[in-house]
Amino acid sequence: MLWFNNLKEDAKGIFKEHPASILTVLIFAVCTALLEDILNLKNGSGAWRVITFIQTLSLGLIFGFVLCESNYNYKKQIGRLTSLFEIRKSFVYIIVMVISLGLSLVHAYREGFMSSKDVSALSERGFSLDIFYRFLWAYILICVISAWFFMYKRSGESFEGYSVKAFLGSLKALAVYVVVAIGALCILWVFDALIVSFDYTGTVELLIAALVGYPALLVGLSKMGESMAKFSRIMVGYVFTGLLAVAAVIVYVYILKIIFTMTFPSNEAYSITTALFATGLVIITMAQGCTEGRILKILKAAPLFFAPFIIIQIMCLAMRIGQYGITTRRYLGIMFIVFEVIYLIYYVYRLKKQEGIGGFLFPIALILVIVYYLVPGINVYAAITGSQKGVVLSYIEAAVGGEATTSQEKAKARSAYRQIVNNGNAEGTHFVKELEAKYPDFKFDEELKESDSYYFEDTFENDKEIYAYKDVDVIDVSRYEHIAVISTHTDDNDAEIDVSRFELKASNGQEVQTVGYADLSFTVKELEAAYDNDGIEYDYTHAISTPVVTPDGGLLYLTRVYLRIGEDGDVEYLDIDGYYAYH
Repeated sequence: MLWFNNLKEDAKGIFKEHPASILTVLIFAVCTALLEDILNLKNGSGAWRVITFIQTLSLGLIFGFVLCESNYNYKKQIGRLTSLFEIRKSFVYIIVMVISLGLSLVHAYREGFMSSKDVSALSERGFSLDIFYRFLWAYILICVISAWFFMYKRSGESFEGYSVKAFLGSLKALAVYVVVAIGALCILWVFDALIVSFDYTGTVELLIAALVGYPALLVGLSKMGESMAKFSRIMVGYVFTGLLAVAAVIVYVYILKIIFTMTFPSNEAYSITTALFATGLVIITMAQGCTEGRILKILKAAPLFFAPFIIIQIMCLAMRIGQYGITTRRYLGIMFIVFEVIYLIYYVYRLKKQEGIGGFLFPIALILVIVYYLVPGINVYAAITGSQKGVVLSYIEAAVGGEATTSQEKAKARSAYRQIVNNGNAEGTHFVKELEAKYPDFKFDEELKESDSYYFEDTFENDKEIYAYKDVDVIDVSRYEHIAVISTHTDDNDAEIDVSRFELKASNGQEVQTVGYADLSFTVKELEAAYDNDGIEYDYTHAISTPVVTPDGGLLYLTRVYLRIGEDGDVEYLDIDGYYAYH
């Protein structure tokens, strides 16, 4: 029962050390329960507005409280602060909470008391909330990163030792929460079945998350045990690193293939190398904290073997940005590459001094957050607008000047324009207003706002749902005897979909008949690759722009494709329209 006593003492300590954030989490949970589970309130009613305001306000304050508590606990441990009443030393907490309260109040008022019409009216008067929400998100991330940093410093561990103990501690915390949550569900099920109907299971689970889940997470991140089990050391230090090594070898083989075949890396290579670098960084750091001897020496050099991955990432990202400009995902890719380079340079410097990485990653993460949201000219919104506006301007100038433009140029301009409108934030809005003022006769709605090709946001959880459309102006049928209007759809509820031999069905007005077959596997692969790589509209148009040559020598011109791919990678639904020229 020693582990239980230790857990009980840790829990008592957490409630003493983080009372404000735990209470605020509880208030948030209660308000959420009232809105979602207990009260049947109409959206927009007086009570709904008040409870929504309190709910949103408490959510915003959690981050400020946990930062102040973590900093105070660290300073108290090292003897720099003994009481909050030492005003000169604790005045910084007042500043943090004033900022937290100010940002949270504005956000809470927006959620509770402002309708979409109010926001639009405010925007028309020149008071956009776009920039405010940049500061709100930056505040949240800065608080989380900083609080985590002070928990690490308070642990007294090396960063490598802290990382593995925090990981294992978080798993234990999750296990405690899951056991309590499942136990409560079982009790409520028995009570509901044998005593009286109970309709507030959601409320109970929310309260358990607030009173058990959140404190348990704090225990996992801040209460470092003196030692770890042998099983844990083996799993983290040997099993995880072994699996990572196998994956790294596969990527190295792929790199050699690129060199010898003189081919450019595929789009999938970027996602794989990025994910491998990120997970490898975590695994190796943890493994260094629980191994010794020869294994530790090998692990000390292991991060250097990830350096070639950065070259692959740069090649893939440069190609995509050069072709289609910067999007939110590509900007994050740039930032991660910058992080990788800085990390490796600093790691080599510390390795030469035979020292660990220390807390270096925390300030780097803070700097990147500030750059991403706030630094003028190079933040994500300015970068997207600056990258995409050239395409839009070129198209508008050509159209206004009476020059001929292709459908692909138009699709690319629409994609760039939509990126600016949807993701450009204040910079994008300013650019669009300048355009409209400069070209008052240009029909923006018709030329740029209507879509030729697009993909729907996922409505099936964890599935990839893609929709592409393309106008076909001319079809050369001189070499063919027949042409049919194709409209075929199928899903795997009826039978397994074979995209390599997909039926082409046409109607003669009375009946639907199969007029041929087409191998659409390459088209499906291209559409999925566009989806996985944050494709813009032009990517989807381009994927279906080339006619598909059928086994019998015919040509299939696709005008519309609706595709849904499940979690397992199988095509669950495929719907196509087009024209089929055949002998």
